[in-house]
Amino acid sequence: MKTYLSITFVLLMVLSVGVQAENIVTFDSLGQGAIKVVSLYTGGSKSLWTGELTFSMDNSALTSFCVEIDENIKLKESYYFDKNTEAIHGGLGGGNPDPLDAGTAWIYNEYVSGNAYNWSAVDTQLAIWEIEQEIILANGVLNNDNTVYDITAAQEIVNQASGAIGIGMVRIMNLWHDQERNDPRQDILCIEDFEIYIDIKPQSCPNPLNTNNQGLTTVAVLGTEHFNIYDVDVSTLTLEGVVPIRYDYEDVTTPLIDKEDECDCNTEGPDSWIDLTLKFNVQEIIEALGDVEDGDVIPVTLKGMLLDGTSFEASDCIVIREKKESGDNKKSKIKSK
Repeated sequence: MKTYLSITFVLLMVLSVGVQAENIVTFDSLGQGAIKVVSLYTGGSKSLWTGELTFSMDNSALTSFCVEIDENIKLKESYYFDKNTEAIHGGLGGGNPDPLDAGTAWIYNEYVSGNAYNWSAVDTQLAIWEIEQEIILANGVLNNDNTVYDITAAQEIVNQASGAIGIGMVRIMNLWHDQERNDPRQDILCIEDFEIYIDIKPQSCPNPLNTNNQGLTTVAVLGTEHFNIYDVDVSTLTLEGVVPIRYDYEDVTTPLIDKEDECDCNTEGPDSWIDLTLKFNVQEIIEALGDVEDGDVIPVTLKGMLLDGTSFEASDCIVIREKKESGDNKKSKIKSK
């Protein structure tokens, strides 16, 4: 029977000035897996739980795995957590901090998305520990009764993950026993659901598109503290079906986070996060849009994939201009923020 490790999320509101609300997780039980004796990366062996940590977040059932071997958590205890792209203050290999390996991210994404139909929880955890330099699979794994565990499937998962690029939306939850972050505990895997932003004609608001323009226009995919722009597979990007002519990486603008309307925009400049700038042929965009009239405000969508295979889309708005205008002599339906 499958049991679940439930993590109850509680929002702890701290009323003191300057202190933000905290997220807390409480572990209740274990998921699929078993006790195994593994060969440690630094030598020796250790008997420990090898398998799922299943929990609930935002009313959804989620499944995780441990990243480090030398850190621990206790059932029925609560922990503070931060989401990160690195494991910290622990681990037998990889340094401190230890960046999340693309292979680990790919394995976890495949497992929780249901693509890994034949992977057991034990083999998945063993593969993650192998990639994160916590164990040495070739030195063997034992069952709890000291019989030999067949590592063939775990090694095959490692092999499949060897060509992975980028971590997509996979993140590490750094668990802490104290609010001050002085007592680190386990690092576990999770999926962070964050929004990806684009900006047509960065630092322009509104975003005019002249139907007579025979040149190119710029669309920026915006990097943020949550989103590494280098995780985007540029070869998959299309704007209303139009493929970009060329691209570059540069910090050009700041995303408008709290839009009241999908067509709200801003004129902010660089924000210290690298963006992906794409150049599109204007006439190809106009053709893709079909019949348009001067003054039309049209949402357009950029679609693509991250390097780990995660699909995404993001939208911004353009204002159709049928002839070149000088000055701001035409009212727009778009509100500047």
